[in-house]
Amino acid sequence: MVIGRPGYDNYLVARAVAERGRVSSVDVTNALVALHQTDDDGVKAGHRARDDHDWNLERIGDEWRDGQTWNCVFRLGGRAMRR
Repeated sequence: MVIGRPGYDNYLVARAVAERGRVSSVDVTNALVALHQTDDDGVKAGHRARDDHDWNLERIGDEWRDGQTWNCVFRLGGRAMRR
């Protein structure tokens, strides 16, 4: 995987979801504030046209869709974790 290109973060979550028996996937969207650190290029810098732009997506195909947070086994929200 090429870090900073489309599909990288989805791939990591998809792998955790696929390994349910060995890895716990937890959606913490409602429990913390996440900051996306960037520079002058902005948060879409990885989406600019370049030779390796589609490298990740070509290798993982539609599996990136499994790496969305709603596919996580657990959800952390407020004060409790639930399935």
